[in-house]
Amino acid sequence: MVLDRTQDKLFEFGQHKALTTNNEMELAAVLRALQVAAQKKYHSFTLFTDSKYVHTGVTAWRFGWAKRGWTNKEGEPIKNRELWQEVHKTLNTTGFVDIQWVRVSGHMGVPGNEAADGVATAFADKKNIELAAGPVDPSRWAALTQVPNLEEIDNIRARKRAHTSGEGCWYISLIDGVVEDHQTWDECKKRTTGVFSKFKKVCSEEEKAEVLAGWGV
Repeated sequence: MVLDRTQDKLFEFGQHKALTTNNEMELAAVLRALQVAAQKKYHSFTLFTDSKYVHTGVTAWRFGWAKRGWTNKEGEPIKNRELWQEVHKTLNTTGFVDIQWVRVSGHMGVPGNEAADGVATAFADKKNIELAAGPVDPSRWAALTQVPNLEEIDNIRARKRAHTSGEGCWYISLIDGVVEDHQTWDECKKRTTGVFSKFKKVCSEEEKAEVLAGWGV
């Protein structure tokens, strides 16, 4: 995903590849972004990634790899060697002036990261989706470029931990405009089975309000 601040444009890219790894696709995405930046003659830009492998590799590891002929300290060829060589070449020969490499937390509510993940997931599942390639609505622009602060990220992590453990969580259901709370899944299931309904597990009043707002209640 490429956001052009100078023209308020959004460009989305994606591809499907069988028998790949998450690291390979994360790295391929960064290479694609660099290639687009080179084609459009961007000289200064910020590149966000949620991959520690990519972020550390670009900012630190690649220099040692290049000196050793793209091998690790044990003399073995590094993984994704051809991609790393292309990334290294692009960074060294394209004339970029200033690149800010920012690592964000994956699945922590960062809008731009979540949007990019949605595109990646769609391609992984071989779904046909329409990719953005032009002007973007100012409100979506503002959302996509927003990065939650550390307190917000901590709150999201706490919510995820609560969901995983189930501690302090309950279920809500919506049928014919009527919302009910359920302390157990069995209660929720009993009410919603066989009828048109919506239901979800929540772990705070704030989350409940967000879900209900999303349901239009």
